[in-house]
Amino acid sequence: MAFGVLAWGLGALLAVVDEAGQFARASAIGFLLVLGFVAFLVGLGVVATRFRPPTKRVLVEGEVRDALTGLPNKRYLMVRLEEEIAWSQHHERPLTLAVLDVNGLGAVNEQYGPECGDDVLRHVATVVQETKRASDIVVRLDEDEFALVLPECTSEGGEAFLRRLSDRLAREPAQALLDKRPSHIWVGVCTGLAEAQPKEETPASLLDRARSDLAEAREERDRRRQRWRAA
Repeated sequence: MAFGVLAWGLGALLAVVDEAGQFARASAIGFLLVLGFVAFLVGLGVVATRFRPPTKRVLVEGEVRDALTGLPNKRYLMVRLEEEIAWSQHHERPLTLAVLDVNGLGAVNEQYGPECGDDVLRHVATVVQETKRASDIVVRLDEDEFALVLPECTSEGGEAFLRRLSDRLAREPAQALLDKRPSHIWVGVCTGLAEAQPKEETPASLLDRARSDLAEAREERDRRRQRWRAA
């Protein structure tokens, strides 16, 4: 907008000093006036864009947030998944959704109390956020479940990320108060993955496939536990 005002000013100044009325000078004046008008309109558009009402995405980011972990929740996930699926399909780029649940959270709540369980959930949320890439999106999906949107990532890349996450959780325990004393609680996660299909994919279908993979992983985890107890 400032450039438009400047161009108008130059055009007006040339018009004042143009006593000879030369055609070339008149053309320059006309060009500056038109350029100033166009720049002024562009400036108005920028201002209007800057002060336009919040979009649905901004409202979701600002209002739909989990109070315990500070992460967005499932409603936000579905909005972002719709955007990311559309982008990945348009540009023919990979997109993977990972879901994970915290092993034994119910037992932690039962044995040590819900406050300790909350400490565990906050710890997992922090580790996930510190492990993910800047472009990844992490949300709290359910009571003991988290989801991660992994743009530009195949299922193989998602598996590598989940291995890094599991390794870090194995090294870094959650900090909690047990009987008013600082204590360590080691927690693991069970995970599932689904890579977005190039066509006819929806947020619901991608989430269903990721959760189905998680359910299979849970069954395998339970079978391993039973074999371990039997031994």
